[in-house]
Amino acid sequence: MTVATSAATRSPGAVHHSAGLHYARSCIDGPVVATLAVDTRVLAVQRNDDAGWAGVRNPSSLGDIVWVPVRSVAIDEGQPSLDGLSLGGDCPVIEALVPTPVPAPIDDPIDPGPGPAPGPNPGPDPDPDPEPEPVPPPSDTTPPSVQQLGVDVNGCPAVIQAVAADNVGVTQVTLSWSGAASGSAPMTLVSGTWRYLYDSENLPEGNMTFTAIARDAAGNVSAPAGANVYMVCLS
Repeated sequence: MTVATSAATRSPGAVHHSAGLHYARSCIDGPVVATLAVDTRVLAVQRNDDAGWAGVRNPSSLGDIVWVPVRSVAIDEGQPSLDGLSLGGDCPVIEALVPTPVPAPIDDPIDPGPGPAPGPNPGPDPDPDPEPEPVPPPSDTTPPSVQQLGVDVNGCPAVIQAVAADNVGVTQVTLSWSGAASGSAPMTLVSGTWRYLYDSENLPEGNMTFTAIARDAAGNVSAPAGANVYMVCLS
């Protein structure tokens, strides 16, 4: 199958770029994870249930499947249609886990002071083997990770999406950018995906580098994940 585009195939909502690139997504309407130049030959291995999207092998990482709109690809002459491919393409639902609160240790009761003087035979200690205080569970030392970071420049504002995970739960993802413009802002968790709307209409056009860092409730910080794009308002 060959990725192709022309003025006749472009329509509102289609993935196009002024430099002749197609944006490939990790799943249908998911974050952008790769770019495919026009006339790149790719192998189609899946389709979605209404055959509007095709899952193809990523030329730069053949073990990964990326998704492109069917209207942006052309099937090689003599090849069968996409109808015989297996179904797929749905984005995974990622739920943020709420950290389990750590119970506070139980303090000993306040000593009211010495009691009355014992008699000649006070007897044995009423509690010779008291129960030990509970030990709190060990603190979380495992850092979270940013598994995907994608930038969709096909609208104004541009949409930056990140997928982050942690053994307990991600509490914050911070996005920073540099290049034609610089700055940083917290991302918002929407249906399992962290998102930020970048004001590409009012900020300078040019090459940009976006970086996302995740944090968990214990203060552990992930390694940064980055994406490089040419930022331009296409609407």
